[in-house]
Formats: sequence, structure tokens, C-alpha cells
Amino acid sequence: MSDPRIDQRTDGYDPTRVYENRPECKHFDPPAVPKAPPPLPPNLPDASFGPLTKPMRADVSSVRRAAPDEPPPRTDMQVRLDNFLEGATPRFTVAGKDVAARIPFRMTMDARWVNDPRNARDPWVIQEQTVRANEPELTDAARAAGLSTDDVNRLHEGRATPEQIRAVTQALIDGNHLPPSSPTAPDLPTRIRKMMYDHGIGLDCAGFVQQDFLESRGVARQATGLDRDIANENLADLGHKGFAKVSPSDARPGDLFILNPPGKGDVGHTMIVYDHRDATPEEAAELQARGLAPGRIEVFILDSSYGSNAQFDMGGVMRQIWFRDHDGTWARKTEAKEPDGLRIDEGFKVWSRKEDTDAENPYGHPIDGMYRPRGEVR
Repeated sequence: MSDPRIDQRTDGYDPTRVYENRPECKHFDPPAVPKAPPPLPPNLPDASFGPLTKPMRADVSSVRRAAPDEPPPRTDMQVRLDNFLEGATPRFTVAGKDVAARIPFRMTMDARWVNDPRNARDPWVIQEQTVRANEPELTDAARAAGLSTDDVNRLHEGRATPEQIRAVTQALIDGNHLPPSSPTAPDLPTRIRKMMYDHGIGLDCAGFVQQDFLESRGVARQATGLDRDIANENLADLGHKGFAKVSPSDARPGDLFILNPPGKGDVGHTMIVYDHRDATPEEAAELQARGLAPGRIEVFILDSSYGSNAQFDMGGVMRQIWFRDHDGTWARKTEAKEPDGLRIDEGFKVWSRKEDTDAENPYGHPIDGMYRPRGEVR
């Protein structure tokens, strides 16, 4: 029997998300600001972040209890990761009802691309034009929620805090800006999500992951080698920011999994590890039937804000299950649904190695590496 606690959000399913009938999500982030690697903080011994504010117990995430229906024990790190993910699924009050809605994906776009009439039919441009049209409503809601101009800028950049996102979204709800029910947004959670998306409210992957990382350690940004401005930090070049690269096979909760851009002009993707274990016999059998190599198959449970393919009901903050065989072929657990939410298929998306380089290619991106603060390497 599967772990009932992990199954709550592990597969990253959304009632209106379609995998098989739409193109595969392509992830976008704001482009990195070119600059020299920042110097390491001089007061941190061994370029590490030092001890956690609250020491973690020994890593027991890979231990499975004898009773198959009993959840495995969580580490302190996993508790903190769970808490942040829960906070990124804020609760709102709508007509006296308590409703939870996941934060959608938010990407920023170069104004020149948006303003170029040749791109008028690009779905990202269409979405950004909607955001611009709704900007007065967002400004009023942000003022009602007590957000500053800098806070609003972070909202537009996909780098606001979950609490700021919750506050301004609730203000929009209170201001009667929630869209009516429709075939694509039939219930309150999806209506809230569409409203957030149409007002440019959400998180990109680096915005989610770096906040999750800091919260999971209980450390301030100033105590790390990360850029002091969250908008300028895309979690690239972590080897110059107090991190050590570790093998994916040695991954443990709290590690950062960084993927490089898939091609010139593209951007990468970042995730944080919630769990790492071996596949169950049932998982291994299904994956091997889909082309993964016989033998050990590893499972990576990964939190992030995933790309949306310019659609409000796709991607965003979620937890996904990824798999890797010993030959370096990756797969992700998926579930295809009809627009009305009925399940029509359950299976796996497999990413083969890149033919030109023979590199591992999860999510369609080559791997940069798995990273851990140097002070936590043991």
C-alpha cells in the first residue's frame, strides 16, 4: 500500500491538469543577471552555512517500516519542507468558505518580446497582456493588503513570499475580482488560481526553492552565499556560493537539484529534494515496461514551482515523483485527465538521454548537479 501521507501531494496532480493532450510543459525563468560570482561570506568557516538553528535528527527518510500502511518517520528537514509547501498552498475565505489553492507558476518576460506585434499570438504574450490589463486591480489589492512597491515588484517577478501572495489574493477576492465558474475553472480552487494567474501572482522555480531552502534551515539570506536580492538569485553557480556538489545517488532531503538550460536562449530549472529512496517492486516493474533498465531504480521526490505552458491550470507549486535507472534514464509519474477531471490514464513520462551528447536529460534539461551546503556534507 502506498504511503498515505506522501500521496496527498506527491504526484503533483491537479484536477484540471492534462498531460497527454497538451504539449509537455516547458519551463521558463527570468533570465539570470550576468555578473561575476559573489565572494564567499568571510565570516563563515569552510564556506559553509554553519549549523542549523535547530539540529536535525539522523536522516531516516529511506527507512521503511514493516507495516506497509504505516507512513515512514519524517526527519526534521522533511517537516520543515512540508510546512513550507503547505504555506505555498494558502487558504482563503470565499463567501464564508475556507478554500485552499496552490500558488501558480509566474514567469517574467522581456518587455521587447511582449511589445513586438509579431509575437501577438504567443500564449505567454497573451497572458502577460492580461496581467497588464489587470494591473490597476492588483495595485489596489496590494495597497489593501499593506504591500509596499517593492513587494509588488516581487509579485511581478515571481519572487514574493507565500504570505504576501496569500494577502494580496485575499484582497482581490474581497474586492470581488474572483472570476465566475466556467468549464475550465468550475470550482473555487481553480477560480482562485485563474484569478492569481491573470493578475501576475505566482512563483517561479528559483523563487520557490530559495525561500524553501532558507526556511528549511532556519537561516537568514545574509548568512549564506546567495545574492542579497532574491530577484537576482537564480541558484546557478552554487559551487561559488558555499555549496558542494554531491552525487544524485547520495541525495537527501533539503538538497538542491539544479538543471541547466536545454538550449541557447533557454533557462534552467531548480528543485529541492523532499525524499530519496529505492523504487518499490511495483514501481520498478511499471517503469521497466516503459524502457527503464532492469536493476536498481531510484526515486526522487521533488518540490518546486513547475512550468505552466502559459496555462493557469498547469504547473505551479507542487511535489512530483521522479525516477532514475542506473543507466541515467529519468521518468516522472504523471496522470492524464479529461477537462472535467475524470481520470483516463495513469503512467509515466520518460526522458531519454540527449542523442547529441548522451547526457542525462530529466525534464528535457541536462543536469547541472545536486548541491548541499558544505557545512552539511558528511
